[in-house]
Amino acid sequence: MFIELRVTESTNTYIREHLDSLENYSLVFAHHQTKGRGRITRFWFDDKNSVTASMVIKKVEGDPKRLSLIAAYAIFKALKELDLDVKIKWPNDIYVGDKKLCGVLIETIISLDTTAIIGFGINTNTKAFPDNVTATSIILEKNIETDNISLAKRVCELIVDAYENVPFKEIIKVNRENSYLMGKKVRLNYYGDGIEGYVTNLDENGNIIIDTGISTIGVFSGELTLLKDEK
Repeated sequence: MFIELRVTESTNTYIREHLDSLENYSLVFAHHQTKGRGRITRFWFDDKNSVTASMVIKKVEGDPKRLSLIAAYAIFKALKELDLDVKIKWPNDIYVGDKKLCGVLIETIISLDTTAIIGFGINTNTKAFPDNVTATSIILEKNIETDNISLAKRVCELIVDAYENVPFKEIIKVNRENSYLMGKKVRLNYYGDGIEGYVTNLDENGNIIIDTGISTIGVFSGELTLLKDEK
């Protein structure tokens, strides 16, 4: 099921409010979001020229935490088809160089079954960003305009295929080999604790591995901030 909206508060919110009437794998596309959000309640810049969409997975099989890496894998594949030199910033942002091209916000609804809403924003035809936003777009990188609905549908198609058919070890492999953070110094904000170290691996369960110099830790969720490497 595909739903196209001219304006909505956010596509994730739309899915939550219409969940009972939506089929599994429904895709909701908005030409403009008035209250688009990124992870950790961040504002998502939207000038009506880029992709803002969400899809729903009902009765999620397996650990829903894996969906972050599955979404990153699928969006990475979709953007590589456009010949973009992209990297994955764990757990599910997509970068070109040191600038953000795509963000993902996954929300889960747990009752008798787990439902996941995968929201994604891809900067496609945006030509300028606010000074406080470190981002880029497809048009700035490739000087080509993107059909936003076609790209959103392709991402949805690849997410479904990855979720249903691609072994998780292959998803981990692609995330690991195309990591933006591998070898870099980061601060991990994890339940209020600030942990600093170097990213050394992404293990078979999807945990990011950080070497603090004292110990090695692995975590599946949290917020990573890139630090200046003084070595």
